[in-house]
Amino acid sequence: MNVVSNCNIRYVLLCGGESRGHLAGQTLKALYENGIDEDGRILGSEGAIPFIENLEIETIQRFRQQVELIDRTGLTDIDEIYSIVDNYHDSEKPFEASPISFRKAVRKYKPPESISADILISEKVVMDAFSGLIYEIA
Repeated sequence: MNVVSNCNIRYVLLCGGESRGHLAGQTLKALYENGIDEDGRILGSEGAIPFIENLEIETIQRFRQQVELIDRTGLTDIDEIYSIVDNYHDSEKPFEASPISFRKAVRKYKPPESISADILISEKVVMDAFSGLIYEIA
């Protein structure tokens, strides 16, 4: 959440096409509009694994207060994107609260040194999409 550590970031422009599966754009919009629950689930997200780990609810609330989300999902015209950026550039003062700094996150588990997997199914289960094999991480 680099945004809350930089009080000068006041806008997030959401543009381009939506990704499949995780629905990153819709999930970011849901995070902005609804926040997260006690378990880190992004409320209202339709994405595949809509969770935020290692950030507290207060940090997410700060993000939602600090920035304005400009939802232009689907916009791919680079000239129009530049026009929007130019319109909002330098139009706000820095957020008045102090920046939030973070300490290095502590992982709940350490993955094996080498995993031939590219899909995370759960905290301890992964899948190699090429071979279709599912592995349990010890």
